[in-house]
Amino acid sequence: MNSQSPNLETLIEYQLVLIKNISEAESLFGSDGIELITLKTGLKCIEELIQELGQSLPEQELSDKAPKVVMIADSDPHVADLVGTFLPEAGYTVTFETDGCEALSKARQTPPMVILADGLLPRLDGIALCRSIKGDPQTGHIVAVIVFSVLALEERAIKAGADAFIHKPLEKTRLLLMIEEAIKKRNAAA
Repeated sequence: MNSQSPNLETLIEYQLVLIKNISEAESLFGSDGIELITLKTGLKCIEELIQELGQSLPEQELSDKAPKVVMIADSDPHVADLVGTFLPEAGYTVTFETDGCEALSKARQTPPMVILADGLLPRLDGIALCRSIKGDPQTGHIVAVIVFSVLALEERAIKAGADAFIHKPLEKTRLLLMIEEAIKKRNAAA
């Protein structure tokens, strides 16, 4: 690889810009406009470059990188199927919990990088889960929490310490962008 090639961090920044632009293009031009096709082609090229660069990194450098683990806390199997498909495609390892108490327990045992929590989880709802994660010194400083719901819970989620809130139905590019922004925000605070 020559010294002119972009580094992994730069490629990921390009990827985030393209994801954001794809989301904006979809809302402006619909799902089949030429602008969207061009952006998606660019995103595919960036993803291929990221994969190639990742494969060319020395073994030691790869093993030193923390895995990008996202916990999905939702009792709806359709959400788990949907998000559990596109997050691994974007380079994330995904774990699933179907109730808030189990999610809290697992997050304390092995803190993920991000928790996506449904506002209406059984046993411990997403707002209470977020408050518990953020209030716990063991997990509060490492985990970014994104709460999602069909209900208007944004204000309550933010007061509970959520790093972001998103309304259902979950849209792939917007969710990926929120996850990356939440990770950047948490890393900058660390």
